[in-house]
Amino acid sequence: MFKNRQSVQGWLPSTRRIIVSFSLACLLLLACVPEALAASSANSQASSLVGPKQYYLALGDSLAFGYQPDFDFFHGYVDDFFSNLQSHGVKSVANMGCPGETSKTFINGGCPYPYLRKYPYSGAQLSAAVTYLKTFSGKVSPVTLDIGANDLLHDFDRSTCQVNDQQFQTDLQTLDTNLT
Repeated sequence: MFKNRQSVQGWLPSTRRIIVSFSLACLLLLACVPEALAASSANSQASSLVGPKQYYLALGDSLAFGYQPDFDFFHGYVDDFFSNLQSHGVKSVANMGCPGETSKTFINGGCPYPYLRKYPYSGAQLSAAVTYLKTFSGKVSPVTLDIGANDLLHDFDRSTCQVNDQQFQTDLQTLDTNLT
């Protein structure tokens, strides 16, 4: 690796500096960890914003609703996730997912299949979600949202697997605007 003794001697001092610097950084980190853990513990006791609460709110399109290719609409990801959340103290799920929902109908209302909704509400899903969050303030976590597939689905030709690139870009920009 080294051609002569001078190369080795030139390498050693810089290696020592790196090792000393690294060691000092580790010691500093170890000195700060107990304080950081204490502060973190105090903050988590004062305000428990993270983690499962009493209610789980699921929002979105047919995937949130529970659409399955075998037409079993009661074993989608929301149902599976809620089943797991129950072991963490979550008591109920409000699944507002609507089959066929787009970002536009999510915001403005007009779910294509309102009679299929698992959780009853009127108007736009976003407004219903805000009302739900206000009603159960501090008791809702997690909230999941999947939306956007129906905004882009018509840009794909299912028979040829081709994408209408121009329309896709336009629809993607609209989706981005709606979600922002």
